[in-house]
Amino acid sequence: MKNVLIAAASVMGIGLAAPAALAQEDFAIEFSYDRAELITEEGAQALYDRLQDEIEDACEVSTGSRDLESLRFERACIEETTRNAVQTLNSHHMNAVYETETGEAVG
Repeated sequence: MKNVLIAAASVMGIGLAAPAALAQEDFAIEFSYDRAELITEEGAQALYDRLQDEIEDACEVSTGSRDLESLRFERACIEETTRNAVQTLNSHHMNAVYETETGEAVG
């Protein structure tokens, strides 16, 4: 079992309330995974889905009603943190999953 520490730069905009994880400029998510999950694209997809859940929780601004700026902030946080995580994992299969999910190449 490996742990990956995913650092994400703050994507805070002026006047936005940051989630707890982003109260500072940078934050980290510790995520455990088995390198064997990256052997197949199916395993990488399952890992990507778990990772997305963790990232979405870390980037969530609030549990109540959210305004448009908060939603934009969350989306930018999720996108940047996901991109950083995929680059950190450095896996061909994970890169393929990311490209399928986002339509963007890694890097």
